[in-house]
Amino acid sequence: MKKITLLLLLFSISVASAQNLIKADPLYAWTGYAEWSNADGTESGGTAWGLANVKTTFDGDYSITLQPNFSTYANAVAVNTQAELDYWTDGQGGGGKIFEGTTKIDLDPSFNGQDLTFSGYVVSNTLDSEYSVTYFIKALNPATGYSDVIEGTSATINGTGAFSISADGTDLASGLILQVGFTVTGLNANPSNESTLGSVVIVANASTASVNDNIFNAVKMYPNPAKGVVNFSSASNVALDVAVFDMLGKQVLRANAVQSQLNISSLNPGMYFVKMTQGSNVSTKKLLVN
Repeated sequence: MKKITLLLLLFSISVASAQNLIKADPLYAWTGYAEWSNADGTESGGTAWGLANVKTTFDGDYSITLQPNFSTYANAVAVNTQAELDYWTDGQGGGGKIFEGTTKIDLDPSFNGQDLTFSGYVVSNTLDSEYSVTYFIKALNPATGYSDVIEGTSATINGTGAFSISADGTDLASGLILQVGFTVTGLNANPSNESTLGSVVIVANASTASVNDNIFNAVKMYPNPAKGVVNFSSASNVALDVAVFDMLGKQVLRANAVQSQLNISSLNPGMYFVKMTQGSNVSTKKLLVN
């Protein structure tokens, strides 16, 4: 069913050329890419990269969460050879490479030659100042080593709120590979610092964010961190449908008609996303399980 849904979404993108608008919708077929280098720009590498290892997570059909990369540091420690440690760490608890983790959509060729806009809405931005997130439209030329042939179609996310960027169809000629997406840039990070390095949470549009803001104010989830059970309360006393996802976006727990308490004893310690649905409102919050 999920595969069919993605195919239908991709089809809807390709036939909506009259609008030429791509929104930051988590249900699209996003893929990952990574590039890295020393601080002086030498020793660069790049390859396709799993989204979980780029450290991009998706909360159902609501949001996209972007974070610094942690997998390279963790893998170097797990392999525990001097070569891996020297390459990916600084020997003092920090990363050893400038890492660019990209989360992107490769667009249908029907977009070539037409004006294009990529937009979204930043709900939360707690990312450490040593990192940056850019949003972009790219036009890659296979004949020149997949270099980006257009300029001025990327910008840095600062704060929260709506963002949008556009490209002229005359710059998106047939044969170019068109992409939209996000790149998180900064040192590959020690996983022990995840809670302090923060994240950027993005939804498709402001209306999605405002609906979720309403329920954020109306529904309380506590304690957090939690162990064994987590409690919910709301002024309306309307039951919640609750789904819990791990950091890879996999649903690990679900309960319908929750009035006040959810048993989470089956969950391993770690960070989770809790998606709460109450009537037509949907809200997602992070939960740390001890």
